[in-house]
This record gives sequence, structure tokens and C-alpha cells, in this order.
Amino acid sequence: MVQKSIFRFLLFLFIGLLSGSCKQEAKQGTFRHFPAEYSLHPKFIELDEIYIGGSVMIYDTLYFLTNTPNDTFQIHIYNQNFNYLGSGGMVGRGPGEIINPFMTRIDQQEGVLWFADMGRQELLKFPVDTLVKNPQFLPWESVPVPEDIWFITLYDPLPDNLFRFADYQSPDDLLSFFNKDGERIDSIRITRNPDLLNLKSRYEQDVIPTFSYEFHPEKDIFALAYVYSDILVILDSKGEIIQMVQGPDEINQVPDVRDENRIWCYSQMQVDERYIYLLYRGKPIIDAQQNLNIPNQIFVFDWNAQPVASLLLDHPISRFTLDKVNRKFISLSIETGDIVIYDIPEELYY
Repeated sequence: MVQKSIFRFLLFLFIGLLSGSCKQEAKQGTFRHFPAEYSLHPKFIELDEIYIGGSVMIYDTLYFLTNTPNDTFQIHIYNQNFNYLGSGGMVGRGPGEIINPFMTRIDQQEGVLWFADMGRQELLKFPVDTLVKNPQFLPWESVPVPEDIWFITLYDPLPDNLFRFADYQSPDDLLSFFNKDGERIDSIRITRNPDLLNLKSRYEQDVIPTFSYEFHPEKDIFALAYVYSDILVILDSKGEIIQMVQGPDEINQVPDVRDENRIWCYSQMQVDERYIYLLYRGKPIIDAQQNLNIPNQIFVFDWNAQPVASLLLDHPISRFTLDKVNRKFISLSIETGDIVIYDIPEELYY
């Protein structure tokens, strides 16, 4: 009888410790202030060519300006000194041309620029070496996206001709995967506390992005940031929530694309081995005077979802890329068409 009681006690103790450790795996917290704040002053590089917006992408010592609105070409190549080398990715309906330009990604391992053409419902393959030699090269290889996807706005090329994308249309899936034949092969779902992540819109069949994500370069974890609430979540590769933090404004919204006054929080994410960089707006996208609210803050977190620093930008930016080698933020100004470069504060690394 005594032995049974001891065994029962040890069993309960073990279960208690196990459940306690499980609860500790998913840490949640809020904050109001960052431990450090920095004001960053930009360096401007004036380009001879005129663009009214777009993204900057880096491959080795090359810069690619892509997704430039109202432009005949969608891929513009520059060297490390921002000297113009040529343009490609022609907009049109002919073979290899782009009908409806969407998100561009660069496969750093394979040296390929992938351009999402949602007019053709496919990803066009631009080998970087070929583009440099012949900027007006027309791609003859492409990968179809799954037939049930209306728009693919955020995706990653993976090894073995696989692709991962933010699955905004699915009510349950966060990220889904497809192969070179456009076949869905897998997905990642939130497996812990799904009620904490109300990421979908009230609008049925909504395809507007409601979160951004990036994977850690080495660890098997990824960061996910809300577009409509100031929430950052760290998850493992199975969708298990590891840590979650909200702040500094504690904005909670159920996305509704019909509400013009909805507040936009995290609009873009970049990461390196140490930090997560989030471009933050914290306002409606249009103000009362119908002016565009362009973000002028980058929030920095570590991979434990702990706030590190708030970076206030002298010149607002709509998108940015992270130069990991030189520790800079690089953007293309939608106001002036200039390249905007910010140095990351040395205090974050030394």
C-alpha cells in the first residue's frame, strides 16, 4: 500500500513537472518601451534612372531593383557602386514576358531570381549569371503555382525545386509548400493555442497579407509578425509556438479589409543570425488628409522575441533589404527615387 502511494505520488509529480515544462515552452509577454532607441540618418545615392517605387535585392556584389510600378521592365541591375548595368523582365503578354508582376525572391544558393507572374500563375526563372550577361533575357523555364492560389505574395525558394509560401487563403494553414509541378505537398499549422493567432480576415477568400515570416538562417525556427496587430511570434518548424510578445502599442485587431481606418503594424521583416528587423507603421495606411503614411521605424528583436532597440529613420521607407555583410538597410525611396542607405548601429553588434 505504501509502495503504491509512493508510486502514485511520483507519477503525479512527474506529470506536474512535465505539464509545467510544457507551459514554459510557450512564453508570452508584453512591453511598452525598447531598451534602446537610436535615430538613424540616411545616405542618399541619386540614380540617373527614375523609379517611383520598388524593392532592392542583393546577390553577391550586385543590386537588383525589382517590382518598379508603371515600368516597361521589372528587373534593373546595378553593381556594388550602384552603376547601372541594364534592365530586363519585360512587361507584356509575349513568351517569357511578365503579365502581372508580383513578389520577387532570390535563391542565394542557386543564383536564381524568381519572379512571380500572377497573370500567368507561375514563377519565372531568371538565372542571375544569364541576366548579367544579357539583361533582356526572356526566361523559358517556369514553375506553376497551385491552381487554387489566386495570388502568391510572400514565398521562398527551397532546395530540390520546392517552394514555401504564406498561405493567406487557407483558414488553418500558415505556410504551405509546392513542388516544381505546382502540386501542394505539405503545410505548417499552428499546433499550440490556435486562438492566440487570429491571422485571417473576416472577409472570406481574402488574399491580402495578414502576416510576414522569415526563417532563422541556421536554427530550425521561424519568426512570424502580424500586419494588423503589434505581435511577434517565434515558432518551431512544426508550428509550435515557442515565444510570443506584444508591444509597444498593444494594438489588437481582427483584420477587416473593408475598414479604411484599420491600423497597419508590421509591414515587412528581415532577419540575420542575431536579430529580427521589423518595419513598423502603427497607423492607418492613409491619414485624414489622404496622404500616405510611410513607415519610419524599424523595431529590432532577438530570436527569443525580446525587444532590443527601436530605430527611428530620418527618411521614411516603404520597403527595405538587409545587407548582412555590411550591416546596412537599403531602400528605394518612393518620394525621390533615390537609394536610401542606413547604417545599423554598431552598439547592436559590439
